This record gives sequence, C-alpha cells and structure tokens, in this order.
Amino acid sequence: MKRHKTLIIDDEVESLRVILSTLEDAQVPYISTATGEAALEAFENDSDISLVLLRLGSDNIDGLDLCQRIRGVRGRNDLSIIIILNENQLAKGAEALIAGASDLLIAPFEPRELRMRGKIVPLDQARRVDQPHTVAELNPELVSEPQFFLPSFDPATMKLGFGNLEGRVEQWKADAGTKQVTVDRIIVCPECEAIPTFRPGCGACGSAFVDQEILIHHFACAHVGPESEFRANSGLVCPKCRLTDLIAGSDFEQIMGCLRCHDCDAIMAETKWLGHCLSCNNRFPASDGKLVDVVGYHVGISASSATIAPPDFQAAENRRNSARPV
Repeated sequence: MKRHKTLIIDDEVESLRVILSTLEDAQVPYISTATGEAALEAFENDSDISLVLLRLGSDNIDGLDLCQRIRGVRGRNDLSIIIILNENQLAKGAEALIAGASDLLIAPFEPRELRMRGKIVPLDQARRVDQPHTVAELNPELVSEPQFFLPSFDPATMKLGFGNLEGRVEQWKADAGTKQVTVDRIIVCPECEAIPTFRPGCGACGSAFVDQEILIHHFACAHVGPESEFRANSGLVCPKCRLTDLIAGSDFEQIMGCLRCHDCDAIMAETKWLGHCLSCNNRFPASDGKLVDVVGYHVGISASSATIAPPDFQAAENRRNSARPV
C-alpha cells in the first residue's frame, strides 16, 4: 500500500499535536509549515506530496486562496487536500470544497478520524491482508473509507440532490454514526423547492421590460410630461401650449422620472427582485422564496457496503464535549 508524504499547513498547537503524533505513529513522512508562503515553497519543491492538511484560516494562513493555488497545479487524482475547520467555520465548508478541497476535517478531531479522512494506515495494519481490505482494493465503490457527500445540481429536476444515493438520505439521518453538516443556505421556489433564477422586474406583472421614464420640462408653459407625449411627426411639440420645434437646453430640459413597465404600463419608483422557478415556472417576489439549508453528510461507510462497521462520530463528539472544561 502506498505511503503518503504529507504537507501540513497549520499553526494551531492542539491540532498540530494530533496530526504529528498520528503521522509519526504510522511512520508517514511529512513537512510541517505555519505560513502560506512556506507551504507553497515546500509544495513546489517536493513532487512526492500526496496529502495536504490545510488550516482554513488564521493570521498566517489564507486557506481558501492557498487551496485554489495548490489545486491549480495538481488535480484530485494524485493529490488529496483536507481542509481543517473549526466548528464555528462550518458555513465555509462549501467554499472550501469549491476551492478544491477533497474533504473536510472538523477540529477538534481524534487520530482515528484523521486516519480515516487521510487514508493513513498504521504501520502494523499496512502488512495485514484480510478479506474486507481485499474487497476494498478490488471494488473501492463497494467498500470505502468515510466520505463527505454533498448534494449536486440535477438538471432534470432543477433541484439539489444526491443522485443514486438519494434513497439513502433517510438512513443517513437516522444513523448515529453519520454526521450531518450544514454547508450553506439557498433560496428555492416556495411551490416545488427547485432552483430559481432572480432578476429585477415589474412588481405588478413580473415583466422584465421596465425602463426609466424620461420627462420633458417645457420652460415656456412649465408643463412636465413624458417625452413620448412631446413627439410628433414634425419634431417635438408641447402637448399643453402646442409650441413647436422645441430645442433642448433653450426651450426644455430632460429629467429622469419614474420607472414604467412596457407590458402593463405600471409606474413605479423602483423595480422588485423576482424569482422564476426553473422547474415549475412559478414567478414570485424574492421575499417569498423559501430559505433552506444545504446539508452534507459525513458517512462512515459507502451506502452499498456492510463489510466494515462505520465509525461512530456521535460517540466521538460526546467524548470531546465531556472533555471540555465547563
């Protein structure tokens, strides 16, 4: 089994202690840095690095930027990037995955969880060959290490979903060994919960064809009206005093008026943000959109397999909570 060379980019003492002890126990070579500049230099000078453990954000580390720069050099097939988050940074999980992270690790964490996320095999286990590991080698889609599943956009339904694993969501929710993580919040259609688009438009009919009305102020008779009322075949004519051949600047001035809808002729001071559902074509005020959580799942084992028992994340969480000072 291939041994990792790991690049560590972390400046927090406790997580560094866990990481270094875990790697040393497994006799995995590593490079430890505490700044983004040092990490990039180490990464560029060592092509053997296959795992990056990266702190999301601190005074010395811009985790998202660094993740993007590293991922721009090497793809997911030959480099795994695990972003380390604190519990108060869970909302940034989606940004980290978009930036190129392979997985997320929530601090504080235990050595066992780090080994599972990074596929770090202790030295004594690396020599062991048994049936479950043989199955995992031959059929990784059937037996896998714990994974973080995120919903993706389904163009058929115009919704976020888990594709072939959609039927497993209820089991994940009920499983104490699966950790549910809210990574984002989005606005969906209030009728069918599909993804909408948003644009400004007429608050009366929903039309997108709303333009600023241009008004003309005629100096001679003080009449103010829409420019369209002044237009005639012979040029500009005041609809009030009937004076013709009006000249801009000397006879009148143009001023910006209210907004006018070309479809329903409604007049308004400002447009409204309107949603248009991509699935059911429902149009609605943006304020009526339904705010929902985008949820991912830390699953201890793939949905198809029962060969290896899933890790009990809930028990680990309870142990961490009980160890914290009151």
